[in-house]
Amino acid sequence: MPLAAYSACTRSQKHALLQSFWSRTSQPDALVARVSLEYGPVAFWMILVTTIEQIVLVVGLVGHHQTLRAGLASAATLFSGWSTWWNWRCISWARHNNAILERFP
Repeated sequence: MPLAAYSACTRSQKHALLQSFWSRTSQPDALVARVSLEYGPVAFWMILVTTIEQIVLVVGLVGHHQTLRAGLASAATLFSGWSTWWNWRCISWARHNNAILERFP
């Protein structure tokens, strides 16, 4: 999946993009809102794959009676699951805002 628009952004625009995804209070400009539609699904799939890998790790650790490590891996998995949910919410929010931006050029 190429991220052409994201790659063309400046460092401050990339920072604004990440702020728009992980903060409820940020108000991105039109460019950041459009780039977020490209970046969001890629970030979602990355987090989802990481979460699945951590679930496999937890199952393996529990099978080998590594309870402390399994507990730490479970906590990391819960955080990744929360991040996946939050990212999905932000993608929906970005799509909604982009639909609004397209109506008022």
